[in-house]
Amino acid sequence: GKRTLAYPSLSLPLQTAFAQVTPKLGVNITQYSIDPNNAGFVNQNRTLPIFSTDGTMVLERQTTIGGTPFLQTLEPRLYYLYVPYRDQSGIPVFDSGQQDINFATIYSENQYAGWDRINDANQITFGVTSRLISTDTGAERLRAGVAQRFYFDSQRVSLPGVPLRTDTSSDLLAAFSGAVAPHWTADAGWQYSTNFSQSQKFNIGTRYQPSPGRVLNLSYRETLNQLRQTDISTQWPVGPGWTVLARWNYSLREQRTLEGLFGAEYNGDCWVLRVVGHRFATTTQQASTTLFVQLELNGVSRIGSNPLETLKRNIGGYARLDPRTQRPDDQRFPFY
Repeated sequence: GKRTLAYPSLSLPLQTAFAQVTPKLGVNITQYSIDPNNAGFVNQNRTLPIFSTDGTMVLERQTTIGGTPFLQTLEPRLYYLYVPYRDQSGIPVFDSGQQDINFATIYSENQYAGWDRINDANQITFGVTSRLISTDTGAERLRAGVAQRFYFDSQRVSLPGVPLRTDTSSDLLAAFSGAVAPHWTADAGWQYSTNFSQSQKFNIGTRYQPSPGRVLNLSYRETLNQLRQTDISTQWPVGPGWTVLARWNYSLREQRTLEGLFGAEYNGDCWVLRVVGHRFATTTQQASTTLFVQLELNGVSRIGSNPLETLKRNIGGYARLDPRTQRPDDQRFPFY
């Protein structure tokens, strides 16, 4: 089948020195042209108005911690969303899926990824964030926030085989991130069910990065009755020109390695050699293994299989070695 989509919308930001309110009105227009051989689906159109209002405030005060001056903010946020009900059970599911609730999706218009399902909604989300900002440099040092969504109506739109929501509120989300000591940063997230009075998800991680090209990441994450995982990764010099690269993602629940990476880089002044092995589980019994070998000449030409994207994805804070300088190429921005 074919899907044609248009989503014109109009928003009007209303802003003062300390607050902003943005009402938005859009219309989702979707047309489906279905192959007549697909039993159960017919050509159809869906026109769905979507209205939202997003309001934020930024309150500030001067404070001092350990003799260091900071600017502390308090930033409450209120997000209202209304989407009327439309029967979408006859629409095929090409690419829609249920989105996990987190700080990115709790303020979104649609709880589904893709466009084959658009949730009906009459709901409001409350959140508040507080930040510590250095008055000397303007850099953000710490950030903490909480958010929760409340529903005024029962859910009526769902994916095939997915039960309808019956709760009147979402899980409570809490998060923390920032610099906790020189060269050390930490982040933590917590998802708590107020309906069942129990934790649903929890994750905590820390990063030690004394300089570009030297980084160690440690993290732990847990989802109730589903997963318990540890994750360790590093990029660290071990000798003249040599740097070790490694990652180990291990499931405590299944007692097996989910993803592993090990390799080395050698900086030979005008060239860099990378050798990396990467293995990750594809099913409960199978895994895929890849070997990368790459020679980079003077930063302008590369020969062999490129592992850079794999390294960036697996090692947080990874810095590419530049053979022209014998230093990581992003040394000018060590905290980016």
